[in-house]
Amino acid sequence: MRLRRRLQAPVWPPSRPTPSSCSLQAVATPPCTLQQRLPMLREASTWALAADGLQQKWKGLKQRTAWRYKTLKDKDTAIVFSDEQQKEVHLKPRNRRLDDPLACHNVLAAASTTSLNGILGATSPEDSSQFCRTMVGFMLHSCTPSERAKVLDVLTKRRLGEITIANRALVIRAIQHCLLSPLIRDKAVLHSAAKDVVCGTCGLELSVLKEQIHSDEEAFIDPAGHIQFVDGVAPGKIALRRKVLPQEDPPHSGDLVRLIFGNKNVTEVVAMMQHIAVESLKVKEQQPNLIKVVSDIDDTLFPGWLDKRYPPHIPYPGVSDLYARISRGLAQDANGDRVRPSITFLTARPRGWLSVGRYLTLQHLKSLGVPNVTVLNGSVKGLVSNAAIAKMKLNSFLRLAQVFPEFNFVFFGDSGQGDTLLASRLLQSCPEQVLATFIHNVNPVFARTGDGGRKRAYAAEGVEFFGTYAGAALAAHKKGLISAKDVLAVADASKKELEEILFLGPEAATMKSERRGELQQDLDLIDACVHTEEA
Repeated sequence: MRLRRRLQAPVWPPSRPTPSSCSLQAVATPPCTLQQRLPMLREASTWALAADGLQQKWKGLKQRTAWRYKTLKDKDTAIVFSDEQQKEVHLKPRNRRLDDPLACHNVLAAASTTSLNGILGATSPEDSSQFCRTMVGFMLHSCTPSERAKVLDVLTKRRLGEITIANRALVIRAIQHCLLSPLIRDKAVLHSAAKDVVCGTCGLELSVLKEQIHSDEEAFIDPAGHIQFVDGVAPGKIALRRKVLPQEDPPHSGDLVRLIFGNKNVTEVVAMMQHIAVESLKVKEQQPNLIKVVSDIDDTLFPGWLDKRYPPHIPYPGVSDLYARISRGLAQDANGDRVRPSITFLTARPRGWLSVGRYLTLQHLKSLGVPNVTVLNGSVKGLVSNAAIAKMKLNSFLRLAQVFPEFNFVFFGDSGQGDTLLASRLLQSCPEQVLATFIHNVNPVFARTGDGGRKRAYAAEGVEFFGTYAGAALAAHKKGLISAKDVLAVADASKKELEEILFLGPEAATMKSERRGELQQDLDLIDACVHTEEA
């Protein structure tokens, strides 16, 4: 896995003249090479891309399905068609007559299993102006409250057993979109339907369903019982998304924790959590080594707050490779092949109105090439102090651990704010599920962390401090999380990625030399450790 390393345009103080070609050569970049990179420097920022995505009208994305849907000119009738199977189905989402054969719930109740799954997964053509990506989303948004309730009854109760796991995830995503719509008032009906889907799915299928709801990727279990992702990436790999798609999902999906704990009906929440706890035991018995990486963003994934040693918003060398090698996803079969692991980012950034803050964070991470992204946001109240940040993140993590009890967790944070205090509390609160906590030491000259605690005291409690991700890989190896081969791979990736980073400014050469020295110290420790083990 390689995270995209977007070059940052140099920002010079107004009083400083524009640097000459000689000063540009001081950063070890030939003038011609820099000129070739100037178009990249002029690209819109990540946040501009994300904000622009909110202003666009979302279009249907082409999926691996032969089914499509479109609305007719009268706007009251939709047609779902399949060119391969030469079928078409007419529905009336806005029909106020519940006894009409073309009403959505009547069509869904009478359709065959194949047609039912085809209708639910049907997407609008690429050139369509439909707001909803899938037919199930279009139906839930377009139907009247009474018909929506009947559609949900068919999908989540009467015919749930015939619906594939991928389409169950689509139903949940459509419900999530409706829950955040200010135009839809019957939230209790939507929450009950989501509960029925979760409680009606068992075993490995439930774990796959949770992964699909929790992340931005879509998977399914094929007829052979193997877990597949629609983009065809090899199991156990995290692929780089080379280009940010101009068409994105609406910003209201991919948050299983909020879906469950946002339900005001305590009875339904308890029912879902009990079902998840029981079914996860079955998965854990078969696959006991599942690991999720939970990470902070700023100064952990990339410099974005206190760390001025690296160019901002460029992923640290080796971070992506280490996350991929520590993570252990669900196994496909007896051979041990695993699906790609998901990474959960725990941040203090507020979610914002209609989850706009969460959406911007997701778009930021996706623009860097981070796939399978899940973000657990904080709130404005949690930003008053570092201790409040740690408490808020701890509460978010505890909910995540309750939703995924079949997984163990490894936490990565930084020493700048409250992550070190959080790491200590995680080891105390969840000693069985939290295998290790790693803290990026972004202020090595200070003996205390951002929350005021002493680093030595935290280290005595089991918190691991590291300067580079090659050093973090060595610490993870000593804890039995990765092999010596993985450590060497992370070390090679760190060295290569550091050379690719473009340092700018008058101190560019000095800063890069210092970073090389820090990395070389950890590389020497890795060599000594590997040679000792081989001996």
